[in-house]
Amino acid sequence: MRPCLFNVRQDPLEARDLASAQPAKLKQMLARYEQLRQSEVSVEQARLCPVAAPDGCVANLASGVWAPWVK
Repeated sequence: MRPCLFNVRQDPLEARDLASAQPAKLKQMLARYEQLRQSEVSVEQARLCPVAAPDGCVANLASGVWAPWVK
């Protein structure tokens, strides 16, 4: 799977992939992503919610997606 690049202000439906037209911007954004990824912490380390709580945290761990949730 290759990375995509979208201008969400001009193309909110993400219909036009700009990755091949703007390789320098893609490279810049991937470098920033890698920089941020290095400081990523787990849910347990962040202590944002108990792992065994039935309030969405377990679902987030299972799906690999951190999504908003409300009790």
